[in-house]
Amino acid sequence: MRYLLSQPIVIHEQGKRVHQEDCIYPPLERMSDAQRFFILCDGMGGHEAGDVASSTVCDYMGSYIDDHLSEGVSFSNELFERALENAFEGLDQRDTSDSTRKMGTTMSFLMFHEEGVTVAHIGDSRIYHFRPGVLEPLFKTRDHSLVNDMILLGKLTEEDARNASYKNIITRAMQPGKECRTKADIMLITDISADDWFYVCSDGMLEQMDDKELGKILTDNFLSENEKKDLLLNNTSSNMDNHSAIIIHVLEVIN
Repeated sequence: MRYLLSQPIVIHEQGKRVHQEDCIYPPLERMSDAQRFFILCDGMGGHEAGDVASSTVCDYMGSYIDDHLSEGVSFSNELFERALENAFEGLDQRDTSDSTRKMGTTMSFLMFHEEGVTVAHIGDSRIYHFRPGVLEPLFKTRDHSLVNDMILLGKLTEEDARNASYKNIITRAMQPGKECRTKADIMLITDISADDWFYVCSDGMLEQMDDKELGKILTDNFLSENEKKDLLLNNTSSNMDNHSAIIIHVLEVIN
């Protein structure tokens, strides 16, 4: 399959934080409708150098995949795994702290290729797939978080999870100096149609919004893409956390 995509919409806001720990690949100045893979990382709040961790993973993974694709290598899960390993090596190289609280980051990845759309993630940054006329997301990643584990065990409802004091505790992250490096969940989406929307975001984007509200905005055909971005910005303007998103509109699928 080949895809005609619109110019990706990017949101990259600091919120009420002292500095920005989210990072996006490709960099904003290189984002175009020709881009076929995207990475979003959220540096771990409260840890040293979360911004270094997120930018390192974006840079090392993104450059590795770009270099190999430009050499004519086809995308595969193996290429993704090598890029992930390259990012872990980058984290190890940039780890200069003696602290036991190592820098860390989430990682979310999306790639359009001949077989479909590959999504992969570590942590609680999310990837959604929406389609007009369908109320719920066709797909969304499952957070690697303590509250989500408790929901799966039946010990917490989704409503209770929203107000849990430990809702920001994640159970997987990319960190340096680990003997056993964290694995990503990898999935392939093959049901893709014209007018579908993919939404990659850090958890800060979801402070004031639920899935239905998000889907309603993205799939509203009466709103222009600029209006959709403005609505998302308005709905997240009071967010405390850094909040970033990449929004990709599929214009046409060519089999």
